[in-house]
Amino acid sequence: MIVRLRRRSGWLARENRPIIVVVLALSGVAVAMFVYAYRDGQQFAANFATEFLSLTITVVAIDQIYRWRARQERRKEIIEQMGSYIHDAAGEAVRLARGMGLLTDGSLRRAALAGAHLEEAPLCDVKMHDAHLRGAHLDDADLTNADLSLADLWQATLDRALLWQANLSKTDLSNAHMHGADLWRANLAEANLRGTRLHAANLREANLEGAVLVGAYLEGADLVGTNLGRTNLRRARLQEAVLWDAHLEGADLRDSNLQGADFQRATCDEFTNWTGARYDLGTTWPSVSFDVTSAGCVFAAYVPDEEQPSDETDES
Repeated sequence: MIVRLRRRSGWLARENRPIIVVVLALSGVAVAMFVYAYRDGQQFAANFATEFLSLTITVVAIDQIYRWRARQERRKEIIEQMGSYIHDAAGEAVRLARGMGLLTDGSLRRAALAGAHLEEAPLCDVKMHDAHLRGAHLDDADLTNADLSLADLWQATLDRALLWQANLSKTDLSNAHMHGADLWRANLAEANLRGTRLHAANLREANLEGAVLVGAYLEGADLVGTNLGRTNLRRARLQEAVLWDAHLEGADLRDSNLQGADFQRATCDEFTNWTGARYDLGTTWPSVSFDVTSAGCVFAAYVPDEEQPSDETDES
């Protein structure tokens, strides 16, 4: 009996609240009209109608507050589920979040999703400003136009992730795995990419101005038209990277590996630092007049990674 009562009370408290409010309102109107029919009942009817109207408004207000709290609780549950270590659970949460508009309304700002398994998740246009995504698994995820500015993605995996025009400014992507990631026209201004693995990544026309790529792995990366102004590329691995029309004004390329890199039509200035940068016969320079000796570059037919300066030394 107690269980039945609880079920009934739940039924009354949730699904049928709007029906109950309407029934009460109509009942009040009917009673008021009935009483009004009597000669001496006009004043009573007026008072009764006023009181009943106040009661109805109160019930409706309480109902709306209850519904708002229920929605907030549901939103919280879905966001927590997105951080699940179980891929299917996290994926279902993303689907629900998309349906409720949580991905784009700012609900995920500063969300705690460390270690979440969001592989292949459809997260285009998501707003995750300042979110905590350390060690998150975002391989093959669609993050087109995503806002991940100031987010913490330390050691996250984003292999083959789609990040077209994503906002990653001032984001911590240090030691992240981004092999084959597509970052066309992404904004990575002042981002932390120390030791980040960007092998064969597409960074065409991306903005990396002021970013830190100390010891980053950029072998075979596409950096055509990329803005690398004031970028710290010390000890970066740029073997076979394509940097046509790249902007290198004020960039720091000291001790980087430029073997086989192609700098055709790249622009640099007197503040671009090439000291100790290693090259080979396959390296193509910005122009035929580029003086590698004056620039301080070092010819090396082969430079194994273990002979390069250690990444543990922190230079900003």
